[in-house]
Order: sequence, then structure tokens, then C-alpha cells
Amino acid sequence: MTPLERLRAFFVGDDAVERLVPAAPIMVWLLVFTAAAMAALATATCAAWLTMARVVDNWAGDLAQSATVVIDAPLDEMDAPADAALTALLQVPGITAARLVDRTEQEALLAPWLGALAGTGDLPLPRLILIEQGDARADPVEVALALEPVAPGARYADHGRWRDPMVAAVTRLQWLAGGALLLIGLATTAMVTLAAQVALSSNADVIGTLRLIGATDGFIVRTFVRRLTLRTVLGALIGTGLTSAAIAIVPDGAIFTGLGPLGGDWALMIVIPVLAGAAAFFSTRGAAFRMLRGMQDL
Repeated sequence: MTPLERLRAFFVGDDAVERLVPAAPIMVWLLVFTAAAMAALATATCAAWLTMARVVDNWAGDLAQSATVVIDAPLDEMDAPADAALTALLQVPGITAARLVDRTEQEALLAPWLGALAGTGDLPLPRLILIEQGDARADPVEVALALEPVAPGARYADHGRWRDPMVAAVTRLQWLAGGALLLIGLATTAMVTLAAQVALSSNADVIGTLRLIGATDGFIVRTFVRRLTLRTVLGALIGTGLTSAAIAIVPDGAIFTGLGPLGGDWALMIVIPVLAGAAAFFSTRGAAFRMLRGMQDL
């Protein structure tokens, strides 16, 4: 039998062979349910890992090249030092662009926290200057020296004080998500192995009869492997599909956008049922051959 024929026989099956080994409906559906639950957990964890990876890239990339300057002055005297500070900042090496943030944009940034109060116009908001930097970032000392003559009360922040700890924290969460995926994979393998042992034990008499009439161990193993592997893949497809659909319809929040997989990331989700099927195939095959060898020794 060629490899292609073997692959076709594995997926299509043989009704006559299937009837030789009676199925236990409760065990079969329990296996499907457990595989679906494990795949749902893996899909949700994978989506969280992808989201955290995107957050790390944004914070470590875009925000690393940005900074802000806050101009503190009486409200009726704030425009002049803000304009002078903007001109001075553009002369500092490493700063590629700078712009004043108008009040409407500031109110939009505060809206998620202050709600309607942010748009009343009664808040004494300072003037903000957004700075973009090149690969060679501006020296904070040079920035301070440039701001001192024109805006003595200005405060410069390059976001590093809060960005770096948050990037480190999210990176650790990624490692935890990776560890959770590994545990889910090990639990799935253990679950399928246990199911294989139960199926083989409950059909010990049938297996003994098949051996007496000349059936090889490979023939017997293939029957159990096919049944349990396809049930595991079915459950994994259900769990992955339902969880992916739930993630896809969750609306983006006001603060965090782009939650879950985006674009080509969705292709990674199909890997989960494939890995579940591979785990089922090899764990069932190993358990079946170990049990058959044990039966030979009796």
C-alpha cells in the first residue's frame, strides 16, 4: 500500500474494520468534549499571546521614538512659551519632528477616564508638545538646556520610566502564556493516552480474537489510532472554531484596539487542531503498542 493509499484509508476508513472494534459512545463523546475544551483554552491563550506580542512591539517600537513636553504656565500666558519651546525643540539633535497638541485632541485622550467632563472646557489643561525622535534619540540634558530659557517650567518625559517596566511585565506574561500552551498540550496528550488505554482494555477480548485469526498488531493499532485521532481532531476543530468566532466578534475597546489575532495571525489557529491530532496519533499509537506487548507477555 502506497503512502497516499494509507493516508486515504486513515481518513476514509473501512466500515467492516470499524465494526470489528465496538465503540463506547460515552467515551467517544467525552473525548470529543475534552478535546474541544482543551482547544478552546489553547485558542484563547494563543490569542492573548498574539495580543501581548503586538502590545510589546508597539510600546517598544513606536513609543520608544516618541516623547512629550508639558508646558506649565498660567492659562492666559501659556501660548507664548509653548510656541517658543516648539521652535527650540526642533533645533535639538535627534528630534525629527514636534507638534503642539490642541485642546480637542487632549480632551479626546482624557475621555476614556473622565467621560463627558473632559469635553466641558473647564479643565485647566497644560499645553503638550509631542516629539518624534530618530534612531539617535535626543539627549535629555540638551533638551532641558533648550527649554530652560524659553519655558522654565517645562517638563520633558521620554516614556522610558513607565514603558520599560510595562514591556518587561507583558513579556513575562507572554512566557506564562507559552507555559500554559505547553501544559494544555501535555494535558491533551495525557487525556488521549488514557482514552486509548480504556478503549484497548474494554476491547481486550476482541483484540485476543483478532490475534487468533491472524490480525497483526499494526492492523489492530491502526483501528484504534484512527478512531481516537479523528475524534480528537473533531473536538479540537469545534473548540477552535467556536472560540475564534467569539474572539472575532468582540468589539475593540476604547483604550486597547486590535485585540486577538489580526490578518495572517488567524492562519495560526488552524495549527491547534493539527497539533491536537498529532498528539492523539502518537500517544494512541504508543499506548496501543505498549499494551499489546504487555498482552503478549501474559
